[in-house]
Amino acid sequence: MRIDDLPGLDSLQPDRVRQFMRTRGWSLLHDRSRPPAFYMYEREGELALVPGATVGDFARRIVELVEQLATVHRMPAWQLVDDLSAPLGDMLEIRIKSDSVRDGTLPLDVAATYRQAARDLLLAAAHAAIEPRAHFPRMTRKEPLALLARCREGQSARGSYRIRTIVPMDPQVGQMDLDPLARRTVLMVHQGAAAAVAAVEEDKPDALLDLHEKGVSANLLGALAMLEPPGEGGEVALAVRWSHDRPQPDVPRPVRICRSAFGIFRSASQSIRAQTPEPAELEGYVVQLHSSNPEREGKVSVVGTLNGGDTRKVDVLLASDAYKKMVDAHKKGQRVRLVGKLLQKPRAAELEDAMVQEIIDEATASDAE
Repeated sequence: MRIDDLPGLDSLQPDRVRQFMRTRGWSLLHDRSRPPAFYMYEREGELALVPGATVGDFARRIVELVEQLATVHRMPAWQLVDDLSAPLGDMLEIRIKSDSVRDGTLPLDVAATYRQAARDLLLAAAHAAIEPRAHFPRMTRKEPLALLARCREGQSARGSYRIRTIVPMDPQVGQMDLDPLARRTVLMVHQGAAAAVAAVEEDKPDALLDLHEKGVSANLLGALAMLEPPGEGGEVALAVRWSHDRPQPDVPRPVRICRSAFGIFRSASQSIRAQTPEPAELEGYVVQLHSSNPEREGKVSVVGTLNGGDTRKVDVLLASDAYKKMVDAHKKGQRVRLVGKLLQKPRAAELEDAMVQEIIDEATASDAE
């Protein structure tokens, strides 16, 4: 393909090209012998002219500049045009390699799952970049959600199936000690995925349960598991094309995830969730009572909804006063509302550190309505 036929070439903006050149060591020269519509740059003895948007032969001039920059920086012209025509930011690329996606297509439901996985990866990494945890029961912090709202999905590329997500960030001006949340999020995705893959390759799956300081949360592992390629065999690669408007971090090559790792990620995610209590509100009816000493404590089983969602049977250990209230509610058939920390067990869920928030008399509630 000729350079002047490359997609995106006709949408290149001079200011975007100049930003790229500044971050790659080009310096602006003030040369009054040139028309004011042109900007002259110099780098290691090499001179380059950037045309302004009002130049009559802008299209030809921009093609010449792209050819020159691609040669100087030793990169394919198509990649340079792709970078310069995309919004500012790091591009996270998920490459699905499998015989079933060789033609560049996916079943619609599978494609939707992959996009949800890409969203969850970024959201989990953004939360971990702010405060590392083993599990985020609700990924609802304001800053990560605001970042996610600004992310854009880029066009896919041929050769396997690729999901491209652009994480936007402003260009750096001067020296800054702290990277913005957007850059820290992308770094956390790469770091967390690399640490998870290393644990599997070293045959230490149990290590996955204690890597949250590196961003390996139950949420991130669950998102990685969702990227399992369809069909038999195949692998997934996570790569990042770093923004040219900020210093590029020194990170290793793309993270490659082999087929056997996805099941391990899924199991590890479930184990971490089961071992990590999460805040919960339980509303329902007491169906079982058990206590060897009601003056000290007692256990009740409540069938009801958790956080207004699914109906579950949950065991709750209560102190004596709260237990006596549950005994009375059981006799009267009253609905109860409790709050505590939900712990997932192999056979049943448990509500720890539970407190009775409300006992609802059905008759009174009906009259009030």
